[in-house]
Amino acid sequence: MAQHIQDFCEDEARKGNGHFAIAYALLELASQQQDLVRSLDRLGAGTNSAPGAVELIAKELKDGAERIAEALGDRE
Repeated sequence: MAQHIQDFCEDEARKGNGHFAIAYALLELASQQQDLVRSLDRLGAGTNSAPGAVELIAKELKDGAERIAEALGDRE
């Protein structure tokens, strides 16, 4: 069974390969950016703003930043 590229990069990063740690961090950033885009789309859907949409965006950004920091911190 094929391994997802993000999982592969994470495995290699955890083994101490700095290049894969950077790649994994960038993949995490891209994933979080996609989540942010979906949240912004939901915020703009309809005429009324969705309750809690701004909080959801802030949470997605915070979670993404924490994952990136963790990925970069694990390689040290």
